[in-house]
Amino acid sequence: MSTFNFDLSFINVSSKGDIHNCKSIKYDIKPDVCIYPSNIKTPDRCDVTKAEMMVEFKWNRGDDPFSTLSSASSFIMSSKQARDMIGQITIYASAQLGAQWRTHAYQILIIKNYACLIRWDHKGFIVTEPIFYRESPALINFF
Repeated sequence: MSTFNFDLSFINVSSKGDIHNCKSIKYDIKPDVCIYPSNIKTPDRCDVTKAEMMVEFKWNRGDDPFSTLSSASSFIMSSKQARDMIGQITIYASAQLGAQWRTHAYQILIIKNYACLIRWDHKGFIVTEPIFYRESPALINFF
């Protein structure tokens, strides 16, 4: 990402959850990457009050909570892994939206060789179809 100038700092916080702002949440708020504006003193751990966006990486396609099959009865997958994943990213979005005065927040979910952009608001979320980021510039164009 260093070849692109987004005016953003991408910080690996995968082992450094938010311990200051999320005490009332019984789950760890520990996304893999927090994206912060470059014009602030960048925290060295997750800080949901300052994060512009959160990124979660998964290496197993079974963790993908979203179905792209048109024949599926729901676009949310029903496996335990998928349900756990949707729960994890929902908690992250809830923490960020609860800590900031925002109408919406974005997340990036990267699973192996594709990514999904997720737009959250106080009523739910909208998710893109998989973006195969090695073949398409759509993810970079988002920034």
